[in-house]
Amino acid sequence: MKAQYLIKTFENERLFQILKYDLLYEIDLENKLFKSEQKILVKNNSNESIAEIEAILYEYLVISSIIIKDFATDKTLNHKYITTQFEDQFIRCEGLEGIKYQLIKIYLEESIKPNQAFIIHMNFQMSAGEIKKSEPKYMWSFVVNPLICYAVEPCSGHYLRVLYGEPSAPFDLTIKYPEGNYSCVPGLLKSTKKENGFIIDHYRSKTPNIPAFSVAPYQKFSKSRNGLGIDFYIYPGLSLDKDLFNSLFHIIQLFYEYFGDNGTKTYKFATVGAFDSTMGGSENKGNAIYFDIKFLNESYMVGICAHEIFHNWNLFYVYFSGDLFEWFAEGGANFIVTWAMEKISNVNVGAHTRKFFINGYIEGEGFNTERSLLNIDKIGGKKDSFVLIYYYGALVWEQLRQKIGDNAFFTGLRQFFRDYGYKNVTYQELFSCLEKETPINVKEYLEPWINQVPKIDLSIASVDYEETRDKFATEIRIKIKSEKNLELITDVGYRTSLEGEMFIKPVTFTKKGEQTVRFESAQRPVFVQIDPFYRVPQVNLENCTWINNGKWED
Repeated sequence: MKAQYLIKTFENERLFQILKYDLLYEIDLENKLFKSEQKILVKNNSNESIAEIEAILYEYLVISSIIIKDFATDKTLNHKYITTQFEDQFIRCEGLEGIKYQLIKIYLEESIKPNQAFIIHMNFQMSAGEIKKSEPKYMWSFVVNPLICYAVEPCSGHYLRVLYGEPSAPFDLTIKYPEGNYSCVPGLLKSTKKENGFIIDHYRSKTPNIPAFSVAPYQKFSKSRNGLGIDFYIYPGLSLDKDLFNSLFHIIQLFYEYFGDNGTKTYKFATVGAFDSTMGGSENKGNAIYFDIKFLNESYMVGICAHEIFHNWNLFYVYFSGDLFEWFAEGGANFIVTWAMEKISNVNVGAHTRKFFINGYIEGEGFNTERSLLNIDKIGGKKDSFVLIYYYGALVWEQLRQKIGDNAFFTGLRQFFRDYGYKNVTYQELFSCLEKETPINVKEYLEPWINQVPKIDLSIASVDYEETRDKFATEIRIKIKSEKNLELITDVGYRTSLEGEMFIKPVTFTKKGEQTVRFESAQRPVFVQIDPFYRVPQVNLENCTWINNGKWED
């Protein structure tokens, strides 16, 4: 069967809570061996007794045994199970081919009572023929190839994914693989040893996470500075930009300074996916960050890494849930990227990144969606979800920052992370921390931005100036097209020579229609731009600049 089966399970009640994973993987790619022993501690999180459990596993994994025991008494719970093959749509990106699974339905003779904990003990392996055919493709696929092996997606099927329950949980993961390779796994490396030509690594994550892993004949590049470490695991034959380490250390130290110590001391980055990939993508799993080689050594690689690093604060240090989750998690991480670029470089680098977001928002026609930031999610990989969350969401954060002011905004954000480290939070705790630093009602201010997506079009209608004896008085008429009045916080920039310095005049518009901005300068402006730092989510950028004689330029 082929359906949106997984999406439907995400929309239902959380019947189960995964308490812990204890996983062992044995990998010998040259001899085409992949097998696993898994123990998953689960609790009935509902108010009713449950006699049926559903879980998924990758289609080509062959189950050897399933044993279920009561956690408290170690009593074996009799059951039978059936498997059904199905292909589900790829939940990450719209348009990609689906992933093939086996749906495992377990029928218990004796029901699991509310709050009862139980252990599912499973053994499985992959046939040699399937290992030979497995080819690296998307970074989110599950790949067991004679050269590399990786699984970084929560629904890739490399572990028994119990449905109707949040998959993240603390874990112990032991992985055995041939010498000459490296493993990259989230959590702390508790031990490593060599045994008969193999390496056995034991990792532990005390915080809830997905038990992801990658194994390959990586090149490993490591550096440390001021008690922090960065490891890169890169496919053979590839190289790293020599300045990348310096930029990432600056960013990590910046985050520590502003948001506090999240407990992570070493950040690991590993390439996964096809060797010639053009797809692009990155995935944070706590201190392990996986990325597609398309991003390697691109100009925006620092920004990609900064986005994923910040998730160690806004996903793995505070546990945010409910309304505005995606805006907080992904839109917030993209916003932090632009701010970090400003801090370690200059304001123009941050503006360049925001311009990229606005162009993505325009090309994706995010302003035409009927959905909103309030409760949108990424499930299903729809394009408008990505555009709204990552691009529009980052720009809404920028408007909030401008409204509150940097000092109050970052003081409140810092206090939020310090007060709620390793705690469950919602937007209410976030807004409360910000409101301690400002008289502004944050939720009330954000409502026009988060409850719908406004269509905003800024344009320069005319530029006039009057010369006096020692200065020029300039008047700019700006047209603001919008379905309703919004407070837009931005700037007007001007130059008195085409290659000269950009002078900035902060402006705030509260009404749609035609608005006038006036300023004086020692020399006649020859270039004028509205929103030069790209802070406003606009529907186009075509008429935002004026040059010399009134000709329009993009």
